[in-house]
Amino acid sequence: MAKEKEIYTLGIAVLGNFNPVIITPFWLSSKELIREIEAETAKVEVIHPDLTRFEIDWFSFEATPTRIDFKTKRESHFQALKDLIVSVFSNLKETPVKAFGINHLCHFSMRDFKEYENFGFWLSPAKKLADVMNNPKLQSIQFSETKTEKNEDGLIRLTISPSDLLNDRKSVVFNCNHHFEIQTIHNAKEMIKILNEKWELSFQKVENLNNKVWEIAEY
Repeated sequence: MAKEKEIYTLGIAVLGNFNPVIITPFWLSSKELIREIEAETAKVEVIHPDLTRFEIDWFSFEATPTRIDFKTKRESHFQALKDLIVSVFSNLKETPVKAFGINHLCHFSMRDFKEYENFGFWLSPAKKLADVMNNPKLQSIQFSETKTEKNEDGLIRLTISPSDLLNDRKSVVFNCNHHFEIQTIHNAKEMIKILNEKWELSFQKVENLNNKVWEIAEY
């Protein structure tokens, strides 16, 4: 039986070779990718050749020489986040990109702590360690798809752990990382193509996976 999400956040991580000082709030504004007022009110933590980190009203950004992360906590802005990333890298088409991941973080709540605890015992036989550990509990568990030659539809890695946003001792987060390797030309143009082509598929696969877990779960 499907369970309703309490919170759904999204992150997109891009792996490659980057200059962290290029993408700043005012650079985004100069390219008309965000409004000028958004650039002026951005919360900038650092802009440095090794690390750039800032937050706009509806998304956060972090860049290092090997990784760029875009994140939003607003489900209503998921499409806007994808459009922003496409626009950013359309201005930086030749940037070396070797892989990217769409990270879906879905938070679910149980009715009470007992259900939460039973769900953990269903995921892992922690109780069987009770003779050598004091009241063992599952902290997290990970499931990964097996890599094949092509993996055109990407690979899913699911991590289930206690929710870090719902601190009620009865909620979990399903962190589904949908990872794509750039198989041919390692540049931003190819990444944009795959992101556009596989965007809807990613949400469908994650929804199917989440529903399957709750369908078979015992708690």
